Amino acid sequence: IASAKICFFLSAAENIIILAGISPAEIRESLSPLIDLEAVKGIKLALHAASMRIFGGYYGAVKKEIESLINAKAGNIATVKAFGRQYVRNCIKNMRGLAEALPVSGLFGKFKNVPAIVLASGPSLESSMDAVRNARESVFIIASDSALAVCKAFGFRPDFVVSVDPQAYISEHLLGFWEEPLRIVTSISAWPCSLKASPGAWKIYCSLNSHPFAQLIDELMPGTIGSVNSRTGSVAGDALLFASRCGFSPVACAGFDFGFSSGVIYPRGTAYQRRYAEIFMNRLRVPETFNMDYIMKSSNALRENGRFTRRSFLQFQKNINDVTAKLSGTVLFHINPPNAPMAGSKAAPCSWLDNREKKDKAALLAEAELNIRRAGENAAFIKLVEIAARDEIFRELIVNSCGERDETRIALYKKFFRQMTM
Repeated sequence: IASAKICFFLSAAENIIILAGISPAEIRESLSPLIDLEAVKGIKLALHAASMRIFGGYYGAVKKEIESLINAKAGNIATVKAFGRQYVRNCIKNMRGLAEALPVSGLFGKFKNVPAIVLASGPSLESSMDAVRNARESVFIIASDSALAVCKAFGFRPDFVVSVDPQAYISEHLLGFWEEPLRIVTSISAWPCSLKASPGAWKIYCSLNSHPFAQLIDELMPGTIGSVNSRTGSVAGDALLFASRCGFSPVACAGFDFGFSSGVIYPRGTAYQRRYAEIFMNRLRVPETFNMDYIMKSSNALRENGRFTRRSFLQFQKNINDVTAKLSGTVLFHINPPNAPMAGSKAAPCSWLDNREKKDKAALLAEAELNIRRAGENAAFIKLVEIAARDEIFRELIVNSCGERDETRIALYKKFFRQMTM
């Protein structure tokens, strides 16, 4: 461009940025800081027809990355609008409980070359649960909170439960487990039932994420708490990243469907299916009817490769694949995949779990947790509340958390913060 007289002006224009010699895998990182959906009304992608014909593979991949980036940014904005205030309230409520929590970083690297299985609550999970139960003494079991009740239905408890949702629905997943000796991996922005001190039987591990309150904690206590934030927007992605950072390998995944298998939305035993079976069911409408209504009656519904799914699930699948493709050092298997296995993993039958050597899991857990100290024992944590309460810092936290700029509302948040942290 610089050497061609007819288009030399392009290289000198302040409002034109030229990205050249960048692979499709790197284009997202280069474009991300340049696209601000809050500052523009829309984005138009103009395709150069000749280039698309000659270098179709390259420009097709670039186009996909741009679309994915825009979808992700739009999703983030939608999330802030929908849950921003809820996230703020959760963070403020969880500040007190955080002092009693254990940093998830204390588990990183403690389970090298120990096999594990990660359970998500996709409909195919049920078909794998007999094999998981039979192998429970040979592999560590890491479950998303929505899969916890399925484990109970099959007569065992997972070794770790990952629960990071900001909504009150997670209380339904954890209902009936308040006195169970669970290890819960949660986040400061999760619904407060996890980080509050009342479930005395639980061991609570806290993970940081990209929320401004979490970033302030990480700035004051760099690397102390640790993070299993997969940036997939899903508890399943965080559970996978947790398994990898703890050193577990090989790691098998079950219940990762990215669509509706066999006309079912969730496996039996989950809170979702219990609602249909125990609360809403009547003589005319049975759980199967509710499932098919949920699958078919949505503007987001579609059919791909013979399965019913949704556009949001396809984005979720891409996000998970982005994570699994980057899990270096972790050997991944996908148990009974209803469609293609996840990126970076191999499809495997339930028999993958058979005849594995038994592990003394209690001893491995005791050794891993031997010297982990509560977050509140860190000297920097004592200053955290004091620093967060400073007017200028607190205002920035609220503005960047939920976009709230009304001074009266910010003052109310501040009053709530003082009440919860005194």
